[in-house]
Amino acid sequence: LKTGEKGKIVGGHAQARNGMEIFQGGNAAGAHTELSVGENYVMHRKLEFAREKYQTIAVAVQRLEERVKTSNEPSLVAQYNRLNEEAQRYQAMMVEILSEINDCETASLTVLGTIYPGVVVEVCRVPLTINKEMKGVRFALNKDTGKVTVENLSAAKAAKEEAEKAEKAAKASAGKEKAKE
Repeated sequence: LKTGEKGKIVGGHAQARNGMEIFQGGNAAGAHTELSVGENYVMHRKLEFAREKYQTIAVAVQRLEERVKTSNEPSLVAQYNRLNEEAQRYQAMMVEILSEINDCETASLTVLGTIYPGVVVEVCRVPLTINKEMKGVRFALNKDTGKVTVENLSAAKAAKEEAEKAEKAAKASAGKEKAKE
Protein backbone atom coordinates (compact mmCIF):
# COMPACT_ATOMS: atom_id res chain seq x y z
CA LEU A 1 0.00 0.00 0.00
CA LYS A 2 1.57 3.28 -1.07
CA THR A 3 -0.12 6.64 -0.67
CA GLY A 4 0.89 10.17 -1.49
CA GLU A 5 0.87 13.23 0.74
CA LYS A 6 -2.87 12.84 1.21
CA GLY A 7 -2.40 9.31 2.56
CA LYS A 8 -3.78 9.68 6.05
CA ILE A 9 -5.04 6.71 8.04
CA VAL A 10 -6.99 7.99 11.01
CA GLY A 11 -9.01 5.52 13.07
CA GLY A 12 -9.70 1.89 12.31
CA HIS A 13 -7.40 -0.91 11.25
CA ALA A 14 -5.35 -0.95 8.03
CA GLN A 15 -3.50 -4.07 6.86
CA ALA A 16 -0.98 -4.59 4.09
CA ARG A 17 0.92 -7.81 3.57
CA ASN A 18 4.08 -6.47 1.89
CA GLY A 19 4.29 -3.10 3.62
CA MET A 20 2.78 0.34 3.75
CA GLU A 21 3.95 3.85 2.93
CA ILE A 22 1.66 6.53 4.30
CA PHE A 23 1.83 10.21 5.10
CA GLN A 24 0.03 10.24 8.46
CA GLY A 25 -0.99 7.64 11.04
CA GLY A 26 -3.59 8.55 13.66
CA ASN A 27 -4.26 12.13 14.74
CA ALA A 28 -3.56 14.56 17.58
CA ALA A 29 -6.97 13.79 19.08
CA GLY A 30 -5.87 10.19 19.63
CA ALA A 31 -8.23 8.32 17.29
CA HIS A 32 -7.64 4.60 17.84
CA THR A 33 -5.63 3.51 14.80
CA GLU A 34 -3.96 0.17 14.07
CA LEU A 35 -1.47 -0.24 11.21
CA SER A 36 -0.43 -3.80 10.47
CA VAL A 37 2.09 -5.14 7.92
CA GLY A 38 3.94 -8.37 7.15
CA GLU A 39 1.27 -10.96 7.69
CA ASN A 40 -0.65 -13.18 5.31
CA TYR A 41 -4.14 -12.08 6.35
CA VAL A 42 -5.94 -14.82 4.40
CA MET A 43 -3.96 -17.39 6.35
CA HIS A 44 -4.73 -15.48 9.55
CA ARG A 45 -8.47 -15.90 8.91
CA LYS A 46 -7.93 -19.60 8.19
CA LEU A 47 -6.02 -19.91 11.45
CA GLU A 48 -8.86 -18.30 13.39
CA PHE A 49 -11.34 -20.70 11.76
CA ALA A 50 -9.18 -23.75 12.54
CA ARG A 51 -8.60 -22.58 16.12
CA GLU A 52 -12.34 -22.12 16.73
CA LYS A 53 -13.11 -25.55 15.27
CA TYR A 54 -10.34 -27.16 17.33
CA GLN A 55 -11.58 -25.54 20.55
CA THR A 56 -15.17 -26.67 19.92
CA ILE A 57 -14.05 -30.23 19.21
CA ALA A 58 -11.67 -30.26 22.21
CA VAL A 59 -14.56 -29.36 24.54
CA ALA A 60 -16.70 -32.13 23.02
CA VAL A 61 -13.82 -34.63 23.42
CA GLN A 62 -13.41 -33.63 27.04
CA ARG A 63 -17.11 -34.18 27.76
CA LEU A 64 -17.14 -37.52 25.96
CA GLU A 65 -14.01 -38.66 27.75
CA GLU A 66 -15.83 -38.50 31.09
CA ARG A 67 -18.75 -40.51 29.69
CA VAL A 68 -16.44 -43.10 28.07
CA LYS A 69 -14.67 -43.67 31.42
CA THR A 70 -17.93 -44.61 33.12
CA SER A 71 -19.44 -46.50 30.19
CA ASN A 72 -17.76 -48.71 27.60
CA GLU A 73 -20.56 -48.25 25.11
CA PRO A 74 -19.10 -48.91 21.62
CA SER A 75 -20.91 -45.97 19.97
CA LEU A 76 -19.48 -43.54 22.57
CA VAL A 77 -15.97 -44.92 22.15
CA ALA A 78 -16.28 -44.66 18.35
CA GLN A 79 -17.53 -41.07 18.57
CA TYR A 80 -14.74 -40.21 21.02
CA ASN A 81 -12.09 -41.67 18.66
CA ARG A 82 -13.57 -39.90 15.63
CA LEU A 83 -13.58 -36.52 17.42
CA ASN A 84 -10.03 -37.06 18.65
CA GLU A 85 -8.86 -37.69 15.07
CA GLU A 86 -10.69 -34.58 13.87
CA ALA A 87 -9.07 -32.51 16.64
CA GLN A 88 -5.65 -33.80 15.57
CA ARG A 89 -6.37 -32.80 11.94
CA TYR A 90 -7.23 -29.25 13.01
CA GLN A 91 -4.15 -29.11 15.21
CA ALA A 92 -1.95 -30.14 12.27
CA MET A 93 -3.72 -27.56 10.09
CA MET A 94 -2.91 -24.82 12.63
CA VAL A 95 0.78 -25.78 12.69
CA GLU A 96 0.92 -25.63 8.88
CA ILE A 97 -0.87 -22.27 8.78
CA LEU A 98 1.45 -20.79 11.41
CA SER A 99 4.46 -21.68 9.27
CA GLU A 100 3.02 -19.58 6.41
CA ILE A 101 1.40 -16.70 8.28
CA ASN A 102 4.46 -14.40 8.64
CA ASP A 103 5.77 -14.81 5.12
CA CYS A 104 6.70 -11.15 4.63
CA GLU A 105 9.33 -10.59 7.30
CA THR A 106 10.91 -7.80 5.23
CA ALA A 107 7.70 -5.75 5.27
CA SER A 108 7.88 -2.30 6.80
CA LEU A 109 5.65 0.66 7.58
CA THR A 110 6.99 3.99 6.35
CA VAL A 111 5.44 7.21 7.65
CA LEU A 112 6.59 10.16 5.56
CA GLY A 113 4.74 12.73 7.68
CA THR A 114 3.57 12.24 11.26
CA ILE A 115 2.55 9.26 13.36
CA TYR A 116 0.74 10.17 16.57
CA PRO A 117 0.75 8.74 20.10
CA GLY A 118 -1.73 5.91 20.64
CA VAL A 119 -1.32 4.37 17.20
CA VAL A 120 -0.58 0.65 17.35
CA VAL A 121 1.96 -0.50 14.74
CA GLU A 122 2.20 -4.23 14.13
CA VAL A 123 4.95 -5.82 12.03
CA CYS A 124 4.67 -9.61 11.53
CA ARG A 125 2.30 -9.83 14.52
CA VAL A 126 4.74 -7.98 16.82
CA PRO A 127 2.99 -4.87 18.22
CA LEU A 128 4.43 -1.49 19.14
CA THR A 129 2.30 1.27 20.67
CA ILE A 130 3.47 4.73 19.70
CA ASN A 131 3.97 6.88 22.80
CA LYS A 132 5.28 10.11 21.26
CA GLU A 133 4.72 12.00 18.04
CA MET A 134 7.26 11.05 15.35
CA LYS A 135 7.95 12.38 11.88
CA GLY A 136 9.59 10.65 8.92
CA VAL A 137 10.09 7.16 10.34
CA ARG A 138 10.16 3.55 9.19
CA PHE A 139 9.04 0.61 11.35
CA ALA A 140 10.43 -2.86 10.64
CA LEU A 141 10.92 -6.16 12.43
CA ASN A 142 14.37 -6.94 13.82
CA LYS A 143 14.44 -10.73 13.42
CA ASP A 144 17.30 -11.13 15.93
CA THR A 145 15.54 -9.37 18.80
CA GLY A 146 11.96 -10.10 17.74
CA LYS A 147 11.08 -6.43 18.25
CA VAL A 148 9.81 -3.66 16.03
CA THR A 149 12.54 -1.11 15.31
CA VAL A 150 12.13 2.57 14.46
CA GLU A 151 14.41 4.15 11.87
CA ASN A 152 14.57 7.90 11.32
CA LEU A 153 14.24 8.45 7.56
CA SER A 154 16.35 11.61 7.50
CA ALA A 155 19.21 9.79 9.27
CA ALA A 156 18.88 6.86 6.86
CA LYS A 157 18.84 9.23 3.91
CA ALA A 158 21.95 11.03 5.20
CA ALA A 159 23.78 7.71 5.70
CA LYS A 160 22.83 6.60 2.18
CA GLU A 161 24.06 9.89 0.69
CA GLU A 162 27.32 9.60 2.66
CA ALA A 163 27.86 6.05 1.36
CA GLU A 164 27.18 7.22 -2.22
CA LYS A 165 29.71 10.06 -1.82
CA ALA A 166 32.32 7.64 -0.49
CA GLU A 167 31.67 5.29 -3.40
CA LYS A 168 32.02 8.14 -5.94
CA ALA A 169 35.24 9.29 -4.27
CA ALA A 170 36.65 5.75 -4.39
CA LYS A 171 35.76 5.45 -8.09
CA ALA A 172 37.29 8.86 -8.85
CA SER A 173 40.46 7.92 -6.95
CA ALA A 174 40.67 4.62 -8.82
CA GLY A 175 40.21 6.50 -12.10
CA LYS A 176 43.06 8.91 -11.25
CA GLU A 177 45.34 5.97 -10.36
CA LYS A 178 44.54 4.34 -13.70
CA ALA A 179 45.22 7.58 -15.56
CA LYS A 180 48.69 7.85 -13.93
CA GLU A 181 49.66 4.43 -15.27
